[in-house]
Amino acid sequence: MTTESLPIGLLTSMAEDLKHSVSAIGLLVTGYAIVVVIVSVPLTHLTRRLSRRTVLSGMLATLVVMALASALAHSYSLLFAARLVTALAQALFWSVVTSAVAGLFPEPARGRALSLMFTGTALAPVLGVPLGTWLGQRSGWRSAFVALSVLALLTFAAVVTLLPRAGAPGGEVTYGAIPDRRRYVVVLVVTTLGIAGSLTAFTYVTPFLLEVSHVTKGALALCLGISGAAGVVGSLASGPFLGRHAPGVVLSSLAAQSGALLTLYFFGDGKVLAVAMLGIVGGATASMAAGLSARGLQIAPRRTDIAAAGISSAYNLGIAGGSWVGGLVLTGFSVRATALTAALLVLASLLVAFAEPLIARRRVLVLPETRLLEDARKPAP
Repeated sequence: MTTESLPIGLLTSMAEDLKHSVSAIGLLVTGYAIVVVIVSVPLTHLTRRLSRRTVLSGMLATLVVMALASALAHSYSLLFAARLVTALAQALFWSVVTSAVAGLFPEPARGRALSLMFTGTALAPVLGVPLGTWLGQRSGWRSAFVALSVLALLTFAAVVTLLPRAGAPGGEVTYGAIPDRRRYVVVLVVTTLGIAGSLTAFTYVTPFLLEVSHVTKGALALCLGISGAAGVVGSLASGPFLGRHAPGVVLSSLAAQSGALLTLYFFGDGKVLAVAMLGIVGGATASMAAGLSARGLQIAPRRTDIAAAGISSAYNLGIAGGSWVGGLVLTGFSVRATALTAALLVLASLLVAFAEPLIARRRVLVLPETRLLEDARKPAP
């Protein structure tokens, strides 16, 4: 996650060094997300016969090389190419990591394991990107990518050394426990709308705090840090409930998020209230992401890695769409209106999630592969 967002904090220095506009450097993030949307499912299908350990190791090795290539790139085109190859690795990462993590633990512990994994998503904007920005400002943007390459190398070594070739008894989670295609489609729609709402607000949270809440520039880092820390708390707090109550986690998170965004729109002038609402949005967004991923594992209509690839594509589509919609609203109306638009998108996501029982068919789809797995687990007479 730090790899994906790192250029955001280094836009100016990268633009000056490479003799390109700030908007061109911004494409390094936008293009990254678009690649993830397009290639997640095809790449996962192509690598379906490889072990998750092999895929994760290969992804991290690619990250090591491409982060170093980004640091050494002497032209914008080479940097753009390195970023696109890195995006291929990240697309594959999100497709396999949830099933790989879940496969390491017995059923009762999987929810907590997934919530712990998702703290990485929340820590990236709180710890990873700020540290990378700080290093880049002091030693040049290339040093940040070198440091990223070193950290990726250490992670690669840890995965190769410590990750077992197979998970807990029963192996990797390959098929959903209650496969249902319609419910899975609902998860995709909820993910896209919910993340689009979050990004519509978060992309322009800085001008909102400055112009609407009248927060001083010196206090911006603290305000954003509170929101990020709340994301970590939200991710961890949802863990005990992800096993049997993942739909409830999603619904409650969306409800909290929409309520906080509406409060920001109507009462965002108050500094303390605005920061508190941003914290709620950050925590709710993190728990929503964990809940949707856990739900996707449960109802995956086919292999869980393919299902995770679809959710990753929906997530990144929400990121790109939310940022785009927020920009349109900011230009056409006002920065305050971004909070209202974000709330409406999240409310739409909440309505779709509530309608899941009506949308889904009553008869649960049971794939032949799933039935064979269930028969294999039954004790012999």
